[in-house]
Amino acid sequence: MLNIKKRNLFFSIAISLALLTFPMSVLAADTPSYWAVEQVNVAIGKNLVPQNLQSRYTQAITRAEYCALAVALYENIKSEIDGRITFSDTNDVNVQKAAAIGVVTGVGNNMFAPNDSLTREQAATMLSRLANALGKPLPKRAAAFADNNSIASWAMEAVGQVQAEGIMTGVGDSRFAPQGSYTREQSILTIARMFDFVTADSSEVSYKATIEKILQGETRNLRFGGLSWQVLDVQDGKALIITENIIETRPFNTESVAVTWETSSLRHYLNGVLLRTFSQEEQRVIIETRLSNPDNLWYGTPSGNDTVDKIFLLSVGEVDKYFGNSGDYVNKNRKQYITGTGQMVVNKDGSLISNSHDNDRIAFYDSRHGRMALAWWLRTTGDVSHYGYIENGVQHNEILINMTATTVLETGYIEVGGPLVNAESVGVRPVLWLNLEL
Repeated sequence: MLNIKKRNLFFSIAISLALLTFPMSVLAADTPSYWAVEQVNVAIGKNLVPQNLQSRYTQAITRAEYCALAVALYENIKSEIDGRITFSDTNDVNVQKAAAIGVVTGVGNNMFAPNDSLTREQAATMLSRLANALGKPLPKRAAAFADNNSIASWAMEAVGQVQAEGIMTGVGDSRFAPQGSYTREQSILTIARMFDFVTADSSEVSYKATIEKILQGETRNLRFGGLSWQVLDVQDGKALIITENIIETRPFNTESVAVTWETSSLRHYLNGVLLRTFSQEEQRVIIETRLSNPDNLWYGTPSGNDTVDKIFLLSVGEVDKYFGNSGDYVNKNRKQYITGTGQMVVNKDGSLISNSHDNDRIAFYDSRHGRMALAWWLRTTGDVSHYGYIENGVQHNEILINMTATTVLETGYIEVGGPLVNAESVGVRPVLWLNLEL
């Protein structure tokens, strides 16, 4: 029997606590979940939420109720819908209006099934059609979820569109759960995001204006490829950018084997599947970059050969440089968290970097359980792994390298030791160099 022991218990405990889930109450809440409160209130303030949907926020939304949200958004931006298309099983005026502008088409035999729970892929399809009706179609991009094969063919394009624009996200573990239900509060948030998308400036004009502001040092944020990015550095007409938050969770490597950034499955995913979600024009301004992959300074573990990538992860040295430039990594200012006391102390055997820039490194992930701070991968190899097992009554101990990768924890601490490479609950924050002069 194999017993695996890992010195970095802090990471394991922290991630486990962050991802604890609880069964949903049978009775839906009359107030939004904590992660949705602010955005729901903003949507209500913009008159995007009908009065009858301002309660039971955790309840699964019906097809007819989602029509009411869609109509509220359309009439808020355009004008009242005059047309009507009727169905034999409902007299709901919002269903008739939504059908008239092409947002819904029914389920066949002139029926709509108004009280059926709306599925996630149906919501994506309605959002895509709503954007068309409002005269601002969503850009076409391929869906990039682990369960793509479960998405109906009629919904595939729409799912890719809402994913690319950040209007709908996954449910964790890189899954979309297309047949899963959708709550009222989740629906309200997507309608609010659609409102922001439709009312934003023309994407080309807005993008060029943002690039000019970046070059002038007036902003450090931009939208690109349907994602929100933070500018880390600008030099020679190009910008180093990282996603503002975690876009998904994914292992550094799918198998628990010795691996480096060069050979990791995450590298191949970023430069394959994720890269292809960008349009050809967007791919043209992503610069192919030669990356240096220095060994882990604290543990001496090799990080592999240099690589050439379009999309990549930060190294430990880079995250320390661009988030505060403390020099703690190079100077080996090693710290250890004392469980139970809440204290961070200097320790020559510590595996953490913690300083005044911890909060700047915290990143969030929108999972099906709400928004939460989560750890995110770096490309530097982690510490030495210690394995112990008993075989035929004899204790064996092995030391293996390149079985872990470094991370930034949900607290903002840099974990120079890191979890096993096949850990599935660690987030991804892609990084790339963007050509600002094309």
